[in-house]
This record gives sequence, C-alpha cells and structure tokens, in this order.
Amino acid sequence: MRHIVPKPIFKHVIFQETMSTLLKIGVNIPQRDGQEYPLFVALSGGADSVALLRVLLYIGFDCRAIHCNFHLRGADSLQDELFVKDLCNRLNVKLFHKDFDTLAYAREQQISVEMAARDLRYNYFLELVESEKIPYIAIGHHLGDNIETLIQHLAKGAGLTGLRSIPPQRDCFIRPLINCKESDLYDFLSLLKQSYCTDSTNTDTKIQRNFVRHEIVPQFARLNPSYEEAFKRTFENVRESLTLVNYALQRLTEEVTIDENKQIYDARKIASSPAPLSLLYTLFNSAGFSRKQLEVFTENLQKADPATLLSPTHRLERRGFKLFLSPIQKES
Repeated sequence: MRHIVPKPIFKHVIFQETMSTLLKIGVNIPQRDGQEYPLFVALSGGADSVALLRVLLYIGFDCRAIHCNFHLRGADSLQDELFVKDLCNRLNVKLFHKDFDTLAYAREQQISVEMAARDLRYNYFLELVESEKIPYIAIGHHLGDNIETLIQHLAKGAGLTGLRSIPPQRDCFIRPLINCKESDLYDFLSLLKQSYCTDSTNTDTKIQRNFVRHEIVPQFARLNPSYEEAFKRTFENVRESLTLVNYALQRLTEEVTIDENKQIYDARKIASSPAPLSLLYTLFNSAGFSRKQLEVFTENLQKADPATLLSPTHRLERRGFKLFLSPIQKES
C-alpha cells in the first residue's frame, strides 16, 4: 500500500530529520535505492512509535509492526494492544504480536520489572530477526530519550561510549527519530490528526527515567532555551570523537600485540602509549575485566616481577614485561 505524501508532511522537520538519519546509517530508501525488504517497526502505541510508523510509511517503506504486551498495567495494556491492532488494520500493516508474563520472568531472573521487560522485548526482536530474516528493526527513540540517557550515564560515571548515549544504529536496531525533538513528534501527529496511547506510569517520578525527564531536564531550559539543539550537537561531536579514538586504539592494539593467536602483549609498549588504561580496557574488557580492575594493573606495567589479575572467565598474567591472557579452566 503506497502512502501518498502531502506537501506539509514532506516539508515537516520530522520527515527531513528521519530521511537524514536513515541516509547516514546507510539504509536503502524506497524509490531512491530500490529497497526490496520490509522494514520492521517496534510499535507500542505511544506517540513516538506511532510517529515512527507513520513517517516511514510516508517515506515509502513496506512496514511490518511488532507489538509486545507485558501485561503490567491491567486494562491499559489491553487497550494499547487493541489500539495497535486497529491502527495496523487501517494502515494495512502486518502485525507481529506477543504476550509476556513479565512479573514472573522478573521473579525467576531476580531482576527489576523494567529490566525484565527490556530483556523480553529484545529477545523477541532477535527471534524475529532470525525467523523472518530481518535486516533492520526500527525503534522510536528520539532526541529527548537520548538526553535523558546521557544524564543517567553522567550520574553513574561514563566514558566516551556512555556520553554517546543511544546510537542511531546498534547491530540490526536502528533509530530513525534519534535527532527529532519530542515536541516535533507531537506536532507531526497533530498534523496527521493521528491519535496515540499515553502510558500513565510516565508521570511516576519514582521511576528513574521519569525523574530525570520531569525534574532534571526542564532545568536545562532555564540555562539555555535551545538546549535540545545544543545536546544534539554534543552527541554528534562525541560520536565523531569516539570514531577517531577507536581508530587510534585499533592502531595501538596492533602495535602492542606480540602474538594475536596466543594472546600475548608487550607490557612496556602499552605503558608508554598515550592512554595505557584505555588501551588495556580495549584489549581485555571482552574477557570480563572492568576498567576499575585494570587501573592498579596499569600502574605496574613496567615492573619485572610477575602479577596476576582474574576476571570471572579469564586470567591476565604479567611475566617478563609481557602480558598473557588465558581462559580459566573450570574444574569438572
């Protein structure tokens, strides 16, 4: 079903920002690159996901929707599901739907309800990626979500990756609205006369993200009325800087590696590099070593006496100015 684009929609900032983000990610655009695959869209029924579906349809994508019912809000959860089914029916969009017992899963895994919902959602998404051969799943995160995430990361301590916040793409997950202001999303839906669902729990400031949204973010408007644009530029700067840092770290990794297969590294070269701790973390974080663990180890890299550092899965040893990484052999 082809959705004809009215001129006011085509000129709307949401349309332009979404097109710009998709092009930067490298997603093929229908009628421009001959896109031949359906684009799956996570559709909760909220304003952001509904706006995402509508704008992608106007761009010309053959969309499929994915809805998860976590059964956490009683009748409201069912109402959201019915709204999504009706919307997809009216827009002629195929819907994939799944129900979850989120509370039971949270108890079984001994995690928070929010984390349980996130795990269940993304596990289902990955199942669909495998079964439906999906190249991309579009998620409705917008600029406001990115700002809130950055503030949460700052409160906990973050490096460049944390300051980057939510990337436009991570593996098969893309976020076409990531540079769109929330106010522009509502304006876009108003222009379409499109309704959406409102989650009553979004006003509960006992939830950390809601506290950031309602209590902290508004303070930035007092400092700078254009704070959203300022954050947007910051994210772009951090992403570019992170690309440069990762490039430099890759080059340094090659220089300090003695034997890649046996995982042997030159401790003195690491110690004399511009950023020994960052280099160590790049080399060994995938083996389960935290940045905090590696801090003390970094200070003694040039010592000749042997030393050992353990992660849950690996052993890192310093012997004769060399570092040796090996998996820990579990006893039967």
